[in-house]
Amino acid sequence: MFLTEYDEKKVLEMEREEGRLEGRAEVAADMIKEGGMSVAFIARMSKLSESDVRNLADSLGISVL
Repeated sequence: MFLTEYDEKKVLEMEREEGRLEGRAEVAADMIKEGGMSVAFIARMSKLSESDVRNLADSLGISVL
């Protein structure tokens, strides 16, 4: 049997960060669906990178400015 150290604080922080990222992606997806906004604007408002916004738009089948 292998024993590994379980760092509860680290695990909880990682889960929180994943939740924040999912929330940012959801905001960006809503903005993409609304239309008329540039990639730079969506990236700035959602705190995602421009490439992440473009990838999200591609996955939604929507072209962005």
